[in-house]
Amino acid sequence: MPLFVVFIAVAAAAAIAIAVYPRPSQKTEPLDDTPPMFGLPEPDPVLPPVVLPESPQGADVEALRLPIGFRGYRCDVTDKVLDELAARIDELEVENARLRSQASKSGRSSSTH
Repeated sequence: MPLFVVFIAVAAAAAIAIAVYPRPSQKTEPLDDTPPMFGLPEPDPVLPPVVLPESPQGADVEALRLPIGFRGYRCDVTDKVLDELAARIDELEVENARLRSQASKSGRSSSTH
């Protein structure tokens, strides 16, 4: 009896592995020229894109939900969103420095009069 249970467990595991493992006929076209990574399927082109507004605010970042793939977050989507956020933060820091400089100049000029 225990041998029969082990046989059923192995057969079930094999059936699940066959059902989950992608077949070569189901290959999708790559979205860009990035070389594929071994062991990971290509991104699913049917998934909706994660798009940030032109000027993201804190609420936009809080509302951001990244799609979860079979092994966690999609690296390509996560990297793209993080790159956009980093660029926006850089823009805001430059603008902040410019405004602070402008405010300090106007403060000095009004105190000398």
